[in-house]
Amino acid sequence: MITIIFDTLLYLYFAVVLIAAILGTWYRSSLIYPLNRIYIYLWLDVFVELLVFTLRQFKIPFMWAYNAFGPIEYFFISWLYIVYFKLYIEKVVIKIVFLLYTLFTVYHGFYLIGFSDYNLVFLLRSMLTAVLALYFFLKTYRSDEILEINKSPLFWLSIGLFIFCTTSLFSMGLGAHIIRFNIKLGYIVYLLNPILNIYLYIMFIVSFICSRWNPKYY
Repeated sequence: MITIIFDTLLYLYFAVVLIAAILGTWYRSSLIYPLNRIYIYLWLDVFVELLVFTLRQFKIPFMWAYNAFGPIEYFFISWLYIVYFKLYIEKVVIKIVFLLYTLFTVYHGFYLIGFSDYNLVFLLRSMLTAVLALYFFLKTYRSDEILEINKSPLFWLSIGLFIFCTTSLFSMGLGAHIIRFNIKLGYIVYLLNPILNIYLYIMFIVSFICSRWNPKYY
């Protein structure tokens, strides 16, 4: 039963990603930069999910695909915040962290644990992304932008990223330990993963719609 629910949620997650990619492409001419380039990331995500689905059907290891896609995903997320933040030091720090994360992912894959393990690099990326979103909230709170924050597409996307990343730290981190002692309970915790992914990409859609309605805001 849990397997059926999990697979159903995965299909729903893929459908939401596909809708987000289509909307991002369709709306790109009316979206603010660099949100108008996120459709590239979304289509790459669609490709990776199709690849993973195919590999799963043939019982071929697939975690390497997620590991390879990790730096690409973090690049696009970092790009959004690099454009938003105005201080030179902020931009430099984000670029350095991205470079270090990418190097760690390569080291993790080739020398540390291997590309078959995904938890560590995912948890690290989640923490880094959550920090970016939290810093965005703090900067916005201290500025006049807080008065019209509902018109900011990056605000809605940051909410999605922050909730997704912080909750994923629990579901992926704790779930990996629980499953060693109670397989059924571990899989129930893992059900949060596709639900969180669905929520995240719904927030991508919300940010696209927000940017289309408020073209002067980022």
